[in-house]
Amino acid sequence: MRVTTGNDGSVTFACPSPTPSPTPAPSGSVVLSTFTTNATLHVGDLAVAAATVSLSAAPGTDTFISVTSNDPAVQVVGGGVMVSAGSTSAVVIVNVVAATGGAVLTATLNATSLQVTVVVV
Repeated sequence: MRVTTGNDGSVTFACPSPTPSPTPAPSGSVVLSTFTTNATLHVGDLAVAAATVSLSAAPGTDTFISVTSNDPAVQVVGGGVMVSAGSTSAVVIVNVVAATGGAVLTATLNATSLQVTVVVV
């Protein structure tokens, strides 16, 4: 709010127009765009960030991305991640219960699946 006082003692109040927020994309037009990692995981790591999923646009509603591991020793917490409405990415959390050398994580949204390999030592 801006308040100005005139020479004649008058007071004027003005509220600037708010900056419009970006309009989220309709959920049907959002696709999985990238799945990345640079993590080296260690045996006993619990609730550690292993990878990041990104969408092509911010969804209008919370959007669940299914994430699976090809190795039972690398467990994806919650079976995936929720990308919040208005956001474009989320971090995948895993628990590591054994050293296996590596695991392939697969992120899936609708008909699109992307994979990353994480190193486990």
